[in-house]
Amino acid sequence: MPSIREKFLNKIRGDFHDHWPNYIFQTVIALVASVIVLSVMEMRHDVIIASIGATTFIMFAKPHSDTAEPRHVIAGQIIGITSGIAWTFIPHASYIASVAVYTAAVGTAFFVMVITDTDHPPAAGTALGVCISGLYWDVLLALGGCIIGLAILHGLLKKHLRDLI
Repeated sequence: MPSIREKFLNKIRGDFHDHWPNYIFQTVIALVASVIVLSVMEMRHDVIIASIGATTFIMFAKPHSDTAEPRHVIAGQIIGITSGIAWTFIPHASYIASVAVYTAAVGTAFFVMVITDTDHPPAAGTALGVCISGLYWDVLLALGGCIIGLAILHGLLKKHLRDLI
């Protein structure tokens, strides 16, 4: 079984060497998208920002996977947002109640994404972030804009993108 070092060197010698422009281009696109996300979201919503960062990674590191498809990204994130919002209405004044509510938000998002075949793993993080942060219209608008913007950017660039992993 090859070591981590051997795997790394094989990747550098093979795929990276042959397709380095894609690695650079897709990394720059992901960085620009991240700058935009960080510019429109407030840092107090760090869990939601992390979720969008994971979405960005999937869309530009593995752009031809099912979870990177706009249907999965948009529907999965809508499910995550909706689940997070729904569970914010359940009182959770104690630590144990908060853990239960946050877990239920993630579990609900997971369940609905799986049964609707719109799985997008970072959306479970969105459910958690929205549930923790609470319901704020500015956050929902920024989040929606980021998701739609990423989906449009992915769609426009998809023919130029390759799976990097």
